[in-house]
Amino acid sequence: MATTDQSEHSNVEHNNHNQLGTTRNVVPDLKTDVSSPFYLHHSDQPGSILVSQSLNGDNFPTWFRAMSTALSTKNKLSLVDDSMTIPSIDSASYSSWRRCNDMVKSWLLNLVSAEISDSIIYASIAREIWIDLQERFAQSNGPAIFQIRDIILCVQDNLII
Repeated sequence: MATTDQSEHSNVEHNNHNQLGTTRNVVPDLKTDVSSPFYLHHSDQPGSILVSQSLNGDNFPTWFRAMSTALSTKNKLSLVDDSMTIPSIDSASYSSWRRCNDMVKSWLLNLVSAEISDSIIYASIAREIWIDLQERFAQSNGPAIFQIRDIILCVQDNLII
């Protein structure tokens, strides 16, 4: 009879004995292992809204923080933060990765304005969307800050009698 130690479910293979006494390698099912980033709970749906505000461009820092937290709680942050290598197409885990990648893409598309959504809908990898949003909206406002400080200094100079 095959037995599997549930506490050791990970990406490593386990040796199990069948009824004939021979050993075989069993790879844990990444889709049912709750500690796997490939696990999707039955409540995880493409239309799920993970954070309260959609990205409109002006609210990127708070949206990014909330979205990072939401993806982390669902164990999906590794799909966008570059800590997971995309499995090769012939890998046993590729279909699980693809399914989770598509789910994260759906969540991202649901949580941005229509204008932003139109510009990212054709990305094939969630990580590409994540990087694109960071590059576009996490820009430093250095020139604007300089201009505001300059205006403040001018106003202060005019107020001194």
